Amino acid sequence: MSPTAAGAIVFACALAGMLLGMWLRNRLPPLHLDDDTQSSVREVNGLIATMTALILGLVTASAQDSFTKVAAAVEHTAADVVALDRLLARFGHETTAIRGELRRAVEQRIKAIWVDEPGTTAARIASDPAQDFELIGARIIDLEARTGNQQWLKSRALESIEALLAARWGIFAGRGSTIPSAFFVIITFWLAAAFTGYTLFAPRNGTMTGILVVSAFSVACVIFLILELGSPFEGRIAVSDDALRFALAHLGQ
Repeated sequence: MSPTAAGAIVFACALAGMLLGMWLRNRLPPLHLDDDTQSSVREVNGLIATMTALILGLVTASAQDSFTKVAAAVEHTAADVVALDRLLARFGHETTAIRGELRRAVEQRIKAIWVDEPGTTAARIASDPAQDFELIGARIIDLEARTGNQQWLKSRALESIEALLAARWGIFAGRGSTIPSAFFVIITFWLAAAFTGYTLFAPRNGTMTGILVVSAFSVACVIFLILELGSPFEGRIAVSDDALRFALAHLGQ
């Protein structure tokens, strides 16, 4: 389910809860709307609202943390790519072909990750087990180090390749989790129930109705935000490719 669709469903269910509260207020006998009942409903509503706010706050913080880690990993990968290119350049002219392969590998990685079609990033990455960087690593192993300096550069280059491979898998293993279906249904039910309770005893005026509608929209935006952060390379909120493109521009220099 797309973040926009999920947010729209939450918003619609909250509005449905409001309408249900208005309908019940007109249908329930006065005995069910006395002061004691109002007090009890408000207490229950407060409990539901507190649980919902706590869980949504924790999930939002978790999604934001995961998104930030992925963005930092992309930046570190860009720095490692440039560092590897410079190590190979210092090794000697024997690495010219390897540096060309490195540039092509980075270009392919950018095209595979930042795509225009929604939902295709994960499939593309899963179908490509980083063979390009593994082949570059094999080429570096085959380099003949004639001096102590070249031996050190070769060792550092191999460390950089291993770091790039580890970072690549780490980026996708650490992606923020989207909301599971059961969790989404429960949160939506809680919100609908809360808005039903709010509307049941809320004053009947345009100001109160407007506040409830804005509140419902705000909660729907939170669900949208969580799902967007859970897909760091797709959607309206995505990790930028500027760092890798900057690195690509400086490869081979």
